[in-house]
Amino acid sequence: MDPIIKNADPEKIDRIIAAAVEEFARYPYLKASTNTIAKNAGVSKGLLFHYFGSKQALYDQVTGIVLNKLFGEITSQIDWDERDVLKRIKALMIVKIKIGHMYPNMFEFVLKVLAEKDAGSLARVKEMYENYGINLQSVLGEIYVKNIDFSLFRDPRTIDKSINIMQWTLEKLAEESLLLHNNGDRLDYEKISQEMDTYMNILKDMLYNRNKEEEQE
Repeated sequence: MDPIIKNADPEKIDRIIAAAVEEFARYPYLKASTNTIAKNAGVSKGLLFHYFGSKQALYDQVTGIVLNKLFGEITSQIDWDERDVLKRIKALMIVKIKIGHMYPNMFEFVLKVLAEKDAGSLARVKEMYENYGINLQSVLGEIYVKNIDFSLFRDPRTIDKSINIMQWTLEKLAEESLLLHNNGDRLDYEKISQEMDTYMNILKDMLYNRNKEEEQE
């Protein structure tokens, strides 16, 4: 982080970052307004540029902070000793729901970053990851392979496709849970977990050798 930002009022920086995440999540980089960011953060545009220098520098700083927060929380909550990939995926989705609940615009912002054409290429975004100590491909790859017992799968020829089915199913449940929250309903994590367990049992019946799974338990 820039020395000017480090020495700035933390509360003002938090407001600017929150306002920037909201604006960059809503609009592509070129259409995002620094006037709106400054207004929503409750600071002058001059102070905004004093802290961050330029719109591009603000975008880069916010991208790094958001990615660091998002992937840092995901990796810290994953049980790397859990060998069942389906349970690992469930844990990941619960973390995503919690983060999405706390930071409603974070995922939209990350998706915009990955799809952004005007603010830089994907290679440049990956460089940002590395600048903040994040290796995105490594983090996401390890969730599905590190210490996983692939012998649980019924058909070793379709493991990749089976994991995709598991991920898509639980990811859809996570999205629906966040949608309910956005409509005003309170998130009930125990209920979400139980619903995921129901789908997980169906997926296990379809894709796992249940006898092998019972031996592991």
